[in-house]
Amino acid sequence: MRFPSFVLLGAALAMSACSNVPTLPKGTPPTTAGYTKVMEDRLGPIWYRMVAADQKRTVGTVKLTFEASASGGHVRNLKIVSNDAGPADERIARAAVERLRLPPIPGAILQKENKHFISCEESFTIYQNPEPAPSPTAKKR
Repeated sequence: MRFPSFVLLGAALAMSACSNVPTLPKGTPPTTAGYTKVMEDRLGPIWYRMVAADQKRTVGTVKLTFEASASGGHVRNLKIVSNDAGPADERIARAAVERLRLPPIPGAILQKENKHFISCEESFTIYQNPEPAPSPTAKKR
């Protein structure tokens, strides 16, 4: 009778993963800058993980704009504003933003903005990766 318990556990985990809505950390100020900080803190690890995994990248900057909707979740109206890097870098930047999951925007921010979304602009820069430094040699005693 172990099989049904595994099925039940798997179904429970799947349902909880589907209903997991990101929330703002406690203490986040109800300002556009506070919300933007939370967004960038979530976006950074996604970006760095994708850059580290893709060896086809080049050096340069990709600038893009998008909108965070009031209900949170995925971004919308993603547009590349400029790209002085390469197509691989544009693909990485676009994919990182598309994977981003945002918490709902607090009502106080929406009232100030008088909109149902926040407009965002981000720049992603890839620098040339220098050769790793040689390991230090042990001092002779």
